Amino acid sequence: MQIDSIRISNYRCLRSVNLDKLSRINVFAGRNSTGKSSLLEAIAMASSASAAWFDTLENDLLEDIIDQRGGFSHASLMIRTGAAKAEIEYKGGESCGTVYVVKDAKELSESARSALTMSFDRHVEEVYNEEMDRMAGTKRYESKQREILIRNLERKCSKARREILRQPELCIAGIGKASGESETAALFAEAREAIVDSDIDSFIPQEEIIRSSEPKAGDTFFSFIPSVETLKELNRRLTVSGQLATLIKKLRRQIDYFEDMREVEDDLFVFKKNVDRPFPVESMGDGFSSLLALLAAATVAEKGVMLMEEPEMHLHPGFMSLITRHIIDTASRRKAQYFISTHSSDLIELLLEAPENMISFVRMYRIGGKGEMDYEVLSGKEAHEELKDMKMDLRGI
Repeated sequence: MQIDSIRISNYRCLRSVNLDKLSRINVFAGRNSTGKSSLLEAIAMASSASAAWFDTLENDLLEDIIDQRGGFSHASLMIRTGAAKAEIEYKGGESCGTVYVVKDAKELSESARSALTMSFDRHVEEVYNEEMDRMAGTKRYESKQREILIRNLERKCSKARREILRQPELCIAGIGKASGESETAALFAEAREAIVDSDIDSFIPQEEIIRSSEPKAGDTFFSFIPSVETLKELNRRLTVSGQLATLIKKLRRQIDYFEDMREVEDDLFVFKKNVDRPFPVESMGDGFSSLLALLAAATVAEKGVMLMEEPEMHLHPGFMSLITRHIIDTASRRKAQYFISTHSSDLIELLLEAPENMISFVRMYRIGGKGEMDYEVLSGKEAHEELKDMKMDLRGI
């Protein structure tokens, strides 16, 4: 899926953002606290909605976003302060839809509320079945006591179905306009004693996301701060797909000391030229690990949407050059679409080596004493012309 346009209202610090004619490479440039991360998040929410907000590796992208921004207890900050809901409308090829983020399920459409209710019903039914199995397998209760407990459990389950929609910290619905189908999720910030008494110790739920669909692999990858575990999973995916050999050849050509990379007994090792022993990837330094993770992620997601938050972090300009060449190469072959946030003038200069018709910039800044966010869209040609001004802006506070 390529996103052609996106319209965002009241998502985190973004009051209103309208981006039409998005390119293969889209760069969000600006100082700290100008809304770059919020814009990346909103795009991730849109591009992964049809996959129930799971990424290419079937990781929970929604949960990752929440964890990165303060955890479940602060999930309501996804809606701009003072607003009732956030909306993210997107179009891409034959796909289009809107993601709604609300505090009250009543703000959702009837079909979305129905999907939420059905997902809660399934969750309550699972709890009910687990408790029934537990009681059936224990000798703790006499027959008459068990009958009383079952009736009590049924009553509490029935009450939970009626009451649980009042409990979420946040409800999210992605609705495809062409199909009319809804993907929904409800976020719970703390334990809810929907089904609990002295004999039945079942909570619904605790820091949990209840969805209308089962997990499935999407075509979105959001590169936060790369972890070794993520790198291992990317390495496994590349091995299965047969792409690892191509990536290793590229690394050999570009890094004079690199020979190979392999996973041995759940540890990932790097082999250097003319050195007998392998090195755990953790020992290679943050810059090298970041390079491997970004290249691997861009290879795995090369037919989808790749989001990179400040990829320059930990990277020497030489490694930055390697990453940008890979980005430009895959984008020029119309395989991947990139959304990149940065406040690095070095990275911007390297990305400007892309053909002007393949790249666009969103220059983000604050205005006024209240810190309102604003932006301007620049074509590749305009970004070349304004590069000096952008560099000066990025050096400011």
